[in-house]
Formats: sequence, structure tokens, C-alpha cells
Amino acid sequence: MKLQESMTGFYYVGTKRAIITKLVNIYKRGYASGKLNESMTELLNNDHILPQVFICDASYGFAAANT
Repeated sequence: MKLQESMTGFYYVGTKRAIITKLVNIYKRGYASGKLNESMTELLNNDHILPQVFICDASYGFAAANT
């Protein structure tokens, strides 16, 4: 598989439908998880997920990004 084929547009951690809709309109592909621990498990267990951007709701706080 080529690197470009394995890349996705975004990975969003949160539950705001409006944000997910905007991201889908901007990027061709992407993933979303409602919980931070779900996203970490998904990213660590699947080699094929390589998001170009990782977006996390502010409600998780800055410390969550350093995990």
C-alpha cells in the first residue's frame, strides 16, 4: 500500500456533530471517536490509520494532548 493511500484526512475526538460535518466537508476521509481512550486504542492498534490532523475537543484540556 502506498503512503498516500494509507493517509486519512482527520481524526476527531469529540461528539459535536457540527464539527464532524465541517471536517467531512473539508477532508475527503476521516475518523471520529467520542472518547479519548477509544481514539488512542484505535490509533495504536491499527497501522492503516495515519491522520493528517488530529483534533480534540477543548473539554479534554491541554494535558490530554500530551498523553
